[in-house]
Amino acid sequence: MSAISGRSLLFIAGLGILGSYFKRTFIIKGIMNKEIVTAKHLN
Repeated sequence: MSAISGRSLLFIAGLGILGSYFKRTFIIKGIMNKEIVTAKHLN
C-alpha cells in the first residue's frame, strides 16, 4: 500500500513539474511568436 501511494505521489509530482515546464516554454514561445508577428506587421 505504501509503495503504491509513494509511486503515485512521485508520478503526480513528476506530472506537476512537467506541466509547469511545458507551460513556461509554451508561454515563452507565445511571446516570441507575438513579437515576430508584430515585427512582420511593422515591416
